[in-house]
Amino acid sequence: MVSNKWIAIALTASLAVNVFLAGMFVGRRMVGPPPPPLGPAAQQQSAWRPGDRALPPMIDRIADGLAPQYRAVFLAAMDKHRQDIVASGLALREARGKVRESLSAENFDRNATTTAMADLQERETRFRQSLQAALLDAAGDLPVDARRQMVNPPPRRPPPQ
Repeated sequence: MVSNKWIAIALTASLAVNVFLAGMFVGRRMVGPPPPPLGPAAQQQSAWRPGDRALPPMIDRIADGLAPQYRAVFLAAMDKHRQDIVASGLALREARGKVRESLSAENFDRNATTTAMADLQERETRFRQSLQAALLDAAGDLPVDARRQMVNPPPRRPPPQ
C-alpha cells in the first residue's frame, strides 16, 4: 500500500508540471510572433514581407533619420536594389567564412588562403558598389535637406537589455 506521504508528493509534482505547461501555453499565446528583422522605418514600406532578408542596419538607421515624406522615397530606392544588396551581402558572408576556414585549417595552405582573401576583397567591393548604387538612386530622388539627413543618420541604438 502506498503511504499518504507519497500520494501527496505525486499530486504536488503533478500540479507543478501542469502549472508549468499551462504557463508555457499561455505565454506563447500572449506573446505574438517575433518582430521582423527590420526596424520600424523599413517595416513601413509596402514591399517588405515577413521572412524577407533584412537590408544592412545602416539603411534602417538612415531611413529612421529622414522625415516621413522622404523616408518613403528613400525606402523605395533601397527596395529597387534589395535583391542585389542581399545577394552581394550573402556572397560576402560566404567569402568571410572561407577565409576563416582557410586560416583555421589544420594544415595551412598559403595559396588557398591567398585565393580566399582575394575573393573576399572582390566580394567586399561588389557589396560596397551595390550599396553605393542604391544610395545614389535615393539621393537623386531627394531634396538637399533630405540628402543632408542621409549623411548624418541618428546614432546607433544600444542593444536591448
